[in-house]
Amino acid sequence: MARPAYILGVDAGATRSRFLLARFDSEEVGREQGPAFNLRQSAPRELRALVDRYARELLAAAEVDSINLRAIAIGAAGAGTTGERDQIRELVQSRYPHSHVYVHHDAFIAHHGALGGGTGVIVIAGTGSIAYGRSDDGREARAGGWGWLLGDEGGGWWIGRELIRAALAAWEGSGPDTSLAELLCDRFDLDDAYAVIPRLYGGELERRQFTALAQPAAEHARAGDEVAVTLFTRAGRELGALAVRAARKLEIPPGALTVAMLGGVAEGAADLLEPGVREALDEFALRDPGPETRPRLVQPEADAVTGAVNWARDRLLKRSFA
Repeated sequence: MARPAYILGVDAGATRSRFLLARFDSEEVGREQGPAFNLRQSAPRELRALVDRYARELLAAAEVDSINLRAIAIGAAGAGTTGERDQIRELVQSRYPHSHVYVHHDAFIAHHGALGGGTGVIVIAGTGSIAYGRSDDGREARAGGWGWLLGDEGGGWWIGRELIRAALAAWEGSGPDTSLAELLCDRFDLDDAYAVIPRLYGGELERRQFTALAQPAAEHARAGDEVAVTLFTRAGRELGALAVRAARKLEIPPGALTVAMLGGVAEGAADLLEPGVREALDEFALRDPGPETRPRLVQPEADAVTGAVNWARDRLLKRSFA
């Protein structure tokens, strides 16, 4: 009797890592969440240690022997080159010689989860922002991802910064009144919005604290604050523009473009971002005459760690029929 086969999916992201053990027939067996990983800040051996730790935990909980682990699929933040991915693969393979090990960057498995690996673009809006797309012939392109100093438009840090600018404009009279000023003062115990300036430039406040303003700002927008509503519409336009830039690189025409939004900000404020995203996509359609079909904005089919499992399953099936 054949042993049941299992696949371990790993989403080693810059915010957190997620692990999913599934049977080859797609049935989920268990999930775990672990520390963040980014190859730009950590060594490949640290990722192998994470994989080893959570693989043991998931296999033990499911009472599965590691010899039944048919494949391990890893999406790692910062693993942008073939050489970096090969290094990770070789390290993990040395621990699991009976398993097929597949490694790619984290946006690749996110795309595979959201769009099944097909033609289209995903936009990840978390602390920062980046768009990643694939064409029907397998070409890849990205847009954005330049970090907080040079980019990250529409992401959590950008929303926090623009909130502060709106609060300051209201304080000095150059912009409309907004409840975002009260949010800023309450969050940081300020007498007025201007008091954030010395604390920011004096190093008392960290960027992550401004990123955390995105969620309460969304609540103010839903409560009807017009400045907050406009802020999220602008953020949506920036995110939609990232998708368009990636699509243009891949020469995907508007009528063939499918876009999915991912990430903490996208998930928590989808209703507020969507109008701006659609504006950017509609402008793309107008500037590139062709089929009347507009770009499609869709819900992700699955999360990134599920995308890793599905990617591994596809690879194994192709091997079987090769």
